[in-house]
Amino acid sequence: MKIGYNAYTLNKPITGVGRYLQSLSFINSDYKKVAITPNSDIFWDSKFDFISSSNFNSKFSKLIWNFFHPIFIDENFDIYHSPFPSLPFFLPRSTKKIITIHDLIFIKSPQDYPFLELLFIRVSLFIAVHKADLILCVSNYTKKCLLDLYPKLECKVEVVLNSTFMRGNLDNSMSQSINPTLAGLLDENINYFVLPSNRHPRKNIENTIKGFSASEYYKDKYKLVLCGIDESLKHFYDENIMDISYLTDMEYSLLLNNSKGIFYFSIDEGFGYPIIEAIENNIPIYCSNIPSSLELFDGEYSFLCADLSPFGIAQYLNDFYNSPGKVLLLNSYLQLQKNRFSFDSFESEMINIYKKCL
Repeated sequence: MKIGYNAYTLNKPITGVGRYLQSLSFINSDYKKVAITPNSDIFWDSKFDFISSSNFNSKFSKLIWNFFHPIFIDENFDIYHSPFPSLPFFLPRSTKKIITIHDLIFIKSPQDYPFLELLFIRVSLFIAVHKADLILCVSNYTKKCLLDLYPKLECKVEVVLNSTFMRGNLDNSMSQSINPTLAGLLDENINYFVLPSNRHPRKNIENTIKGFSASEYYKDKYKLVLCGIDESLKHFYDENIMDISYLTDMEYSLLLNNSKGIFYFSIDEGFGYPIIEAIENNIPIYCSNIPSSLELFDGEYSFLCADLSPFGIAQYLNDFYNSPGKVLLLNSYLQLQKNRFSFDSFESEMINIYKKCL
């Protein structure tokens, strides 16, 4: 059996979809896993058996590639799996088609998207969900959002919880060859929190920074480390708030392993990768009580933040600062959820799904 994966995110800094694709590549089975990418500029590690790359580098050419790449590659697949809701043209009828939907944020927040981009996303989704033989959702919340939009698709929708596994057990002595800002954080034994996120409005980045700045943690010289570059946020940066830019897998593991926890005050998400990254690295996560977070916390809302304004976030953080025992309780509760997101479970479910498709 040969499975082709739309591996466009191999060519981009790591994202939630990228982590998902990475997990798919590490599945250990007897079928051949082929990653299909628009070019050979690979950003991060994977365990695909083969990478079939083209030579599309501009943003527009990559868009063309996304819909027409079957005609540029000499590969036939038993299954084609797209880790996002988009399917190319010219896939053979005999090829079973699977898409994974992570979120449908554009439905709830259309104002955050330019009109043409929104139209493009909706048309791509419509085509993909009707062409797909199977639709995977990364949470029950995402499934509910999808079926609210397309109720007749229920018979071909399944939920497979996301999985992550960081490299772990990385030694600080490796810091000599890593991002210099990260090396400085580790060498000076600084207390810091991590804010891993893109800059979409739903991520609530500005309110998170303002809330942290008004909290007791800020007054006690804790730092907030953002992952990713965004010039529009530079006016927020000071000696306690910094952007560490993009990191490799190893660097990101080091950053998390040595942190005091992750901030994740998003307004809406389909899943929430930072939550299971916190679980995997045995660190707390301070996050919003949106539906997907409640699902991942198994309905336990007492550790989650309800007021996502700067004032609400500051008060929420102060509650943990003034109650160190609550931090320990949060971390203990997170560790109880670890088996729900184990890679072994994810691997077993995906292998069964692929077998069922044929």
